Amino acid sequence: TGTETGDMQYWNGSSWVTVVAGNEGETLQMIGGVPTWTVITPPFPCGVSITIAHDSGSVAPETKTVTYGTILTDLTGSNKCWITQNLGASIQADSATDASDAAAGWYWQFNRKQGYKVHPLSPAWTITIIDENSDWAPDNDPCALLLGFGWRIPTYTEFGYADANGGWDNYTETYASVLKIHAAGYLLNSDGSLTNRGSHGYYWNSTQTSSPSGWSLYFNSSSSHVRHYFKAYGLSVRCLRD
Repeated sequence: TGTETGDMQYWNGSSWVTVVAGNEGETLQMIGGVPTWTVITPPFPCGVSITIAHDSGSVAPETKTVTYGTILTDLTGSNKCWITQNLGASIQADSATDASDAAAGWYWQFNRKQGYKVHPLSPAWTITIIDENSDWAPDNDPCALLLGFGWRIPTYTEFGYADANGGWDNYTETYASVLKIHAAGYLLNSDGSLTNRGSHGYYWNSTQTSSPSGWSLYFNSSSSHVRHYFKAYGLSVRCLRD
């Protein structure tokens, strides 16, 4: 197989046959001895901005259009494309301690696709305990559901590598990175109340630690590391794609 933009010949076992090429970005495959053109999805052009019209529902907690910046970085040990603001954030944070709704974006409970906004809290907070033996299932991943195929929540290994090798020792350094990760706080599991915005950051990994808890990137003014939190907490989400 191969990508072609002009006519192509192939050997059918006894003679050469000319095949008229398809459109650019298509590939010729031999299926049962018959040449068949199939569409190739081109690589995502990381570094460009993507504009998403979010509709309020079972994933996005409000209707709004957001333009996300993207950047290619090897912070995880290999090149990944990341969005440069939180999922649901209207803007990139302008400091490590930015306490605005616009920069914070939305919050999620572990392995739940429903996002939450604050000021006022929406939708209603109904889940106070999550106890299930599961990593974050792809079908519930808000990165894929809101940004499209290929986007996902980082794993424990990916966030752990970035934290260990990115020189992250506090929120000044997480924000100084190309990802501009800031202290967006979290939602308390008991009632969804906003806590520690502007002073602490909590970002879900897609990997669980146990049935009631999952891994997250945590940082404040004097530390940064990967630790676990109860799955019913509402934490920020930052998306990447391979």
